[in-house]
Amino acid sequence: MTTNAALTDTIRLLQVRHDDTELHWYITAIIIPDLSQVIETLQICKNLLLYNSPQAPSPKDCIEKGPLLKLPISLHNKTDSLNGIVIRDGPYITDLSLTIKNQYFNKYVHKLQLSTPVILEQIVNCLNSINDSINLLQDLQSIDREFNDGVHNHNKLIETFEVLLHHIHDAKISLQIPTDPNLVFPLKVTNGKDFEPELSDHITVDFYTCDNQISLDAKCLHKITEKPWSEIDSTGKSFVDKLRDDMKLPSNTPSVHTIRTPSLHSSPVPSVNKPELQLPQEQPSPRVHPLTVSEIEKKVQEKTPNNTNFLSNIMNHLLLRDKPKAIDYISRAITYNGMVVMVNKKFEVSTDDPILISISSKLNYIEKKINKFNTNINSLL
Repeated sequence: MTTNAALTDTIRLLQVRHDDTELHWYITAIIIPDLSQVIETLQICKNLLLYNSPQAPSPKDCIEKGPLLKLPISLHNKTDSLNGIVIRDGPYITDLSLTIKNQYFNKYVHKLQLSTPVILEQIVNCLNSINDSINLLQDLQSIDREFNDGVHNHNKLIETFEVLLHHIHDAKISLQIPTDPNLVFPLKVTNGKDFEPELSDHITVDFYTCDNQISLDAKCLHKITEKPWSEIDSTGKSFVDKLRDDMKLPSNTPSVHTIRTPSLHSSPVPSVNKPELQLPQEQPSPRVHPLTVSEIEKKVQEKTPNNTNFLSNIMNHLLLRDKPKAIDYISRAITYNGMVVMVNKKFEVSTDDPILISISSKLNYIEKKINKFNTNINSLL
C-alpha cells in the first residue's frame, strides 16, 4: 500500500511539473510575444480617437494629423426637416451647420452653428480606458522578465488579464451608449453660448456617441409657469417630482433614442435602471392604474390644503382647451436647469462614424484574444 501511495504521489508530481512546464511554454512562447501586437493595436485605437489617423503626427517623419470627419445628418417627414453637417476632430465636435424646419423650433432658431467646440465625454472616457489598458500591458514586461528568470507567477498574469478585460469592456461601452445620465438631457444642461446664434433656454442640443455613431439630440421646450407645477424646492426637486414620489410613479427621464442616417429608423437605447420599490415577498406587486382627474385633484389638494380656491382655479385653468391637463404634468413634466418644462418637439438623429466603427472592431478583436488566453491558461492550471 505504501509503495502504491508513493507511486501515485510521484505520478501526480510529474503531472504537475508537466502541466507547469506546458503552461510556462504557452505563456512565454505564445502569450508574451503576442502582447506587443495587442499594445500596438490599442495605440492605433488611441491615435484614431485623438488624431483621426492610425499614426500620431510626427513632423520628423512627415506624418500629419488625419483630416476632420464631416458627418451628414438628415431627417425629413411631411411637416418637419433637419439637415446639416457635424464635424468631429478627435474628442471634439468642432463645427455644426444645421437647418431646422419646425413650427416650435422656428420660434427661436432656423439655422444653427457652433461657436465653441463641444467635447464628447464618452470619447474621453474611451481614451482613458485605452490608456489604462496600454499601461497595464506595459507592466506585464516585468512578468516577462520573471518568467525568463524561472519565476512562474501564473495567477498574477490571470489577474492582470481580468483587469485588462474590464478596461477593454469599458472602452467599448463608452462608444456604444451614454451610460452616465449626466451626459444627456435632462441632467446635462446645454450651454447656449456654445452656439451661433446663442440658444434660448427653450432649446437644448446634446451630442453623444451611440452604437459607434455620432448622435444629435435637439429639443424645443415649453417652460411651465403655472403654480404649483412650476415650483422647485431648495433641493432641486419640483412639485411634480415630489408628487411622483408620493404616488410611487417613475420619474420622467427619457431614454436615449437614435434615428440612423439614412434609414431614419429610431432605435431605443437602454436607459439607466432605477431601483424598484421593495415589497415583502408574500405581497404581489401592486398594479399601476392610470390616474383619474379626481385622484390627481386629491393629491394636489394634500399638497396645498390651505388654498382650495387657488386649487380650483388651477384645475379649471388646466381643463381649458389647448392647455395641459393635470395628468400631462404628472406624465410629461421634467425638471431641467432649475425649471419645470415639457418637450414640445425633439429631433434625435445619428450618423455613422467610420473611425468609431473601426475602433470598436479592433477592441472586439482584443477582447476575444484576451478571453482566449484566459481560457487556455485556466485549462492548463
